[in-house]
This record gives sequence, C-alpha cells and structure tokens, in this order.
Amino acid sequence: MDDLSLHLLDIAENSIAAHATRIDVGIIEDRGEDELIIHISDNGIGMDECMREKVLDPFFTTKPRKSVGLGLPLSHRRRRRAGAA
Repeated sequence: MDDLSLHLLDIAENSIAAHATRIDVGIIEDRGEDELIIHISDNGIGMDECMREKVLDPFFTTKPRKSVGLGLPLSHRRRRRAGAA
C-alpha cells in the first residue's frame, strides 16, 4: 500500500469488523516539525494480549479464507521508515 489513505481505510474496515459503531480519526499537520500525526480510535471489541503480540506478523490474520494480514505490518513499516518511534 503506497497510499496513506489505503492504510486508513484498512484500519477503518478492521474497526467495522470489530463491531465498532464509532471510529474517530484525527490528523494534525505540523509543517514546522515536518510531521503528520494521525490518531485513530474506535469502540470495537479490541484485541486480547495474544492478538496484540501477533498483530505485526504478516502471516497472522483473524479473517477466514486469508493466509496473510498485511495491513498493520505495512503501516508499521511505513511509519518506521518515516522516522517515527
């Protein structure tokens, strides 16, 4: 996914799959610091500790009929390449 909007869409779709009825997206552009800060939250069912440990593994997915889950691993990689902590 080269387009940031596709990452946001993927996260929103995951929120909906987790039964979220509210998804909040906040975007702050700080030109002085050359930063783009994106905050996403929802009221979905969340992840247990086991899932949180696996969520960045591209071969982990909770979706039936899929063998990979690339959304969050690719988002995380892009964030690290941009220099974010």
